[in-house]
Amino acid sequence: MPTATQHLDSIHGPSAVRSDTVQAPDTAQHADTVVDSTYSAHAAMLFLDRDPLHKPEPRQADTRQGASWLLLALLVLLVAIGLKFRKSAKYIFLLGKEITNTRRRHNVFDDTVRESSFLLLLNTVTLLSEGLLLYLYLLGGGRPELPGAAACMGVALGYGLFLWAAYGLTGWVFSDADTMRVWVRGHNAATGLLCVVMLPLALAAAADTSIATTVAPVALGAFLVAKLIFIFKGARIFMHGPTSILLFFYYLCSLEIVPLVLAYAAARFLLDAVA
Repeated sequence: MPTATQHLDSIHGPSAVRSDTVQAPDTAQHADTVVDSTYSAHAAMLFLDRDPLHKPEPRQADTRQGASWLLLALLVLLVAIGLKFRKSAKYIFLLGKEITNTRRRHNVFDDTVRESSFLLLLNTVTLLSEGLLLYLYLLGGGRPELPGAAACMGVALGYGLFLWAAYGLTGWVFSDADTMRVWVRGHNAATGLLCVVMLPLALAAAADTSIATTVAPVALGAFLVAKLIFIFKGARIFMHGPTSILLFFYYLCSLEIVPLVLAYAAARFLLDAVA
């Protein structure tokens, strides 16, 4: 009786390959063929790039974090001024008179703690707003960062504190106590009233940094007007002869021009240092 192998030979011929004698292909010879065939068959599935339309985008909150903190700080100061203004509305009009007033007498608002604290708050907010506007102007519309803004606002506070001390010392050396008090009070009044202009401009520039280069000249113009009014008041107080004219020009250079230039240079230096 024919075996199964003989039966297959009768059907397929003697050259047919038997299933039980099939050898596995040489791995070394066919490895490249197997890898290439696998890659060509599954390349699209294994190595297909992600759709570029669905790439994650950076969160907007992170890119504007510095501006958000600055806006929050300015809004807190605005609320503080509003709360103080409810009880000191009449004092605002008296500040307007103090800018040009040269009479050596006190008024009922001079020595009250409430009005003095309100004037201190106005001066502080004015200086902080000026420092922020200077920072945003030097930034040129870029993304604000807290270290740079804090550096410029610190320079502005230092500038204001130096002027307050320098005016008091100069007035005490070259005049009597009442004259010095009238002169320094005019400076404080002019700086305090600048808050009405500086704070809204600083809020607008912090909310949209692209307009900082536009609002900065407006702030500078208001600053120069207040300075000129105060300088004119000082001229009325101290200029009484040829010698006083020379001393007055010396005062202009030493207290009005040089400190302002140094404050600007310090702000630029600190901004470069923290960048």
